[in-house]
Amino acid sequence: MNPHREVTPLVLVTALVVLVTALVLLAPAQAATIKTVALQNQPSPRPSLVYKKFERPAVSDAPGERVAVWARVPGTQCIFGIDPDTDAGSTGACERDPTPDGHRFGPLGKDPSINLTSTVAWSASVTTGRSGVFRSGPAIVSRLGDPVPAPGTGLLKSFSFARITNAGDVFFAATISGGAVVAGVEVNQGLFRCSGGDGNCSASAGGSGTLTTVALVDDPVPDRPGRRFCRFLDLVTRDFGIAFRAVTQLDCANGAEAPATGVFLKPLTGTIATVALQGEACEPNPVAGGTVYQFFPASPGLSNLGVVAFEATTTGLFTGTALYLCDPANGCPPAVAAIAVAQGDSDGAGRTFFSFSAPALSDARDIGFSANAMGSTGGLRHALYIRRSTGNIETIAGPGDPVPGSSPPAVFLSLGAPSMSPGGKLAFGGRIARDATPRRLYGLFVFE
Repeated sequence: MNPHREVTPLVLVTALVVLVTALVLLAPAQAATIKTVALQNQPSPRPSLVYKKFERPAVSDAPGERVAVWARVPGTQCIFGIDPDTDAGSTGACERDPTPDGHRFGPLGKDPSINLTSTVAWSASVTTGRSGVFRSGPAIVSRLGDPVPAPGTGLLKSFSFARITNAGDVFFAATISGGAVVAGVEVNQGLFRCSGGDGNCSASAGGSGTLTTVALVDDPVPDRPGRRFCRFLDLVTRDFGIAFRAVTQLDCANGAEAPATGVFLKPLTGTIATVALQGEACEPNPVAGGTVYQFFPASPGLSNLGVVAFEATTTGLFTGTALYLCDPANGCPPAVAAIAVAQGDSDGAGRTFFSFSAPALSDARDIGFSANAMGSTGGLRHALYIRRSTGNIETIAGPGDPVPGSSPPAVFLSLGAPSMSPGGKLAFGGRIARDATPRRLYGLFVFE
């Protein structure tokens, strides 16, 4: 071995990911509890600014700053990384901060992502009509005007759904200006991956990373002959690859054709597979004349093992809503996904589920979600749950439950949809009530 061999940043990041993962796995098990990450009116990581409101957070298994969130603060908005154990944090960027290329950040994407090295990725508008994807630093990942990688043509225009993996790859969706027009279909959107080098895939900004095309509008759906992608709705990422929702048609230019929305899975190396498609047979009666998928209301969840969790409404013999689990260990896809929890199932506390939020997923196949559940005498209660891989339902918190460690004492008023780390940490936003002024506050919490 050459003792003077250069060690690239990607090698260092990969080594750190392996080390931190090992430490997480070897750490002694402790009873899980809810921790308050941040509260309205508390100081934020940006000096002199206090938190006002939060969007849905992201969470990783990092030992320090493991929660990333978009927050409203007086006069602006920011992306923060926060350590729930110490209240310490850092600022990714705030609106009107300078960008790395000398402009100013405009409105920031409200759904940042975070990886095992506490690196945060987000999309943002930039002054002078620009936009881009950024990571902690802040550093550029990609920006308006970057060429669309082959086989696409044209230039990247606007960005969304920036998702970072533990290895440092960033996936994102972008609209396209000047894309090809094929049989009347303008190729005006795609999914892309930035990997390698210094993590900057904008050659015009001096980056050494590589930008690749994952999927484009009018690309064929590989396992549904004749069907094509017409619009991408969202994107989630794990080290396995990506899962996403997309609208499909046989002819994207045919305005009279009824589209079929679906959930799809793409490993880092391999082709896109259909997890579920509107109008196709599904559990609990996946036979002719049985149950079919009707609608997919929210973004799916994905594990590092390629397991996909998603919400679907159904019609046919079973008309309702359920959370499904598509597990490669059970041959899915192409086998149909299994129902994990469905409308009418018990929450284990005398109520039955009525509706669900978008699911989040751990590598242990535990599903985190919020849901409305109805008691035997009526009345809906919106609470936060984990459906364990054993099938057991665990209630994490609901309205009226105490906020652990709160001083003065407080109770939860409402809880938002959670995110989940591969190791099973659950992050969520909500509102609390207490016997102090102000009596009601927005808050950010983790269950770990």
